[in-house]
This record gives sequence, C-alpha cells and structure tokens, in this order.
Amino acid sequence: MPDGSVYIAEAGTAGPQKLDKKTFLGYTASVARWRPSGTQRVVRKLGSVGGRDGTFTGGAHGVAVDRRGTIYVAMTGAPCNLKLPAAAKAQAGQLLRIRAGKQESVADIESLECKHNYDRTDRNPNPYAVLALGGDHEIVVDAGGNTAFDVRGKQAKLLAVLPKLPDGGQSVPTSVALGPDGAYYVGEFAGEIKGKLPKNRARVLRIVPGKKPTVYRRGFNAITGLAFDKQGTMYVTEFSTEPANEQNAAGDVVAVAKNGTRTRLGVGKLFFPTGAAVGPDGSVYVSNWSILPGTPPKGGPFKGKSGQLVRIRK
Repeated sequence: MPDGSVYIAEAGTAGPQKLDKKTFLGYTASVARWRPSGTQRVVRKLGSVGGRDGTFTGGAHGVAVDRRGTIYVAMTGAPCNLKLPAAAKAQAGQLLRIRAGKQESVADIESLECKHNYDRTDRNPNPYAVLALGGDHEIVVDAGGNTAFDVRGKQAKLLAVLPKLPDGGQSVPTSVALGPDGAYYVGEFAGEIKGKLPKNRARVLRIVPGKKPTVYRRGFNAITGLAFDKQGTMYVTEFSTEPANEQNAAGDVVAVAKNGTRTRLGVGKLFFPTGAAVGPDGSVYVSNWSILPGTPPKGGPFKGKSGQLVRIRK
C-alpha cells in the first residue's frame, strides 16, 4: 500500500468441527495488516479447513486492498458435493469484500466452477488470488478451476481459461498482477503430470481481455506470488525450487528484468514462500514458511518454525 502497509491472508489453523477423518473446520482464518509500528488483525473469524494440527490449512488464500481501503479476500473452496454448515458455506469459494466493517460476498466463484466446469477437467473450486483495481473491479484466479474471472460490482464474468502445459498438466493459477502495460499477468503452480512435478515448467501467462492467454515467461517452479515494481521488473515467488521433492522446503523469489535477465534473491533464506508485494521503497515482501501456523509446532520436521513476513531489500 502507498502508506507502507502490507496485508497478509492467513489461512488459520482449522478448528474443532470434524468433516471427515482428516479434515477439520473452524473460523480461525484472518487478514493481518503489518506496519512498521506493529501488526494487527483487521479481519477475523473466516472459514478455515485443514488437518488437526493446522498445517497445510486452506482458508483466506489471497488478499488485496484498493486505494480506498476496501479489503478483498479470496476464500478457499470446497468440493461441489460437500455439505457445509451455513456459516462456512457463505464463505467457501467466495470473493469477500470488507468495507467500513461490513463483510459480504461479491462473487460466488465456487458456484461458477461447480456449474460450468470451464476447463472440462475435475470440478474443483479454489479461488486463490485477487487483484483489486479500484472502483469495485477485481480480477480473481481459481487454482482449482484453472480460470480467471473479471468481477465488477457483484457480477463475475469469465475472463480466461488458462491453457494446459505442453505436457498436459493443468495450469493451477495461484497469483495475479497488473503489468506495466495494463495487461493481467498470472503465475501458475503447474499441476502434476503422471503423478510427478518436473522442474522449471511453471509459466507466467499474459491476459488481455477478449484474447486468449499467451505465455510471457517460462521456466519457473511452483509459482505462488507475482508482482511488478515501478521499473517493470517482475518478481516471481517460487514455493519450492524442487517441486518433486516434498522434503525440500527451499523456495525463492526470482527478479525478472524487462529484458528477461533473471536474478535470484532468496536462495537459502526462503522456505515454502508465497505471495509477493512491492513496497513504496522497492522492497519486496513475501510470506515465509507459509504452510505453518503462527505458533511453532512442538515436534516433527518443522519443529520451532512458524509463518513469517519477510522483506527483501535489493
């Protein structure tokens, strides 16, 4: 934000309500606002679904704030045939708007995916990232549906179906940013192919309304964040530099200059990072250890680790 604030979507730690043997529901997701003076949660009690210990939880996946201070939150979806309590159903798969303390859904992305299945694969609603353009205009990407939506007011219109990878894997879009040329840029996680996640196959796609998406840059790994600075440099957050190895937590942020030159900024310092935001001074912000709750686990491979906000100064 122009005032230096950074907003963070927090998926939460699930909760006590058991949905099945491995899945629990609660209302622990939130949105936090960081300022140099401190951090406070500005949105609370959002739906959160995950394991009993809170790791790998889905809830508030993406957040964006327009210049008027209106907050938009992309909420994780649920399987189309899953019965949820009314309070959870009102949030699942929605684009939420929080303005002057009032929270409401402005787009039901879950219903659109369940009804239309635009990419003709599995029906899998999972809104993951949102871009706020101002004037009640937003762009939302659905990682499960492989789609991007143009939302104006409370009307959501399909913007694009993201093309499959050359090897047949699904795109799985997880991030969206407005480019310096006015086009929309989408980063993809890149879905499995034959049960594997090969390296260097995630792409950044360029979307111009009314035209088919085109490939802007290739050769990334498991993209989970995307942002541009004032000079047109693109920052690409890689959740993992070895996506096929679940034991490798090493991630990165790749700075891509306008001429295509790439510089790695987070080697050895970032682990399972997500998101990307550029501050007024050019600093880049990402969430580190993003799959972990704020309270460090007492045991296991992530003992002592917890979610963090990291600033990268160039």
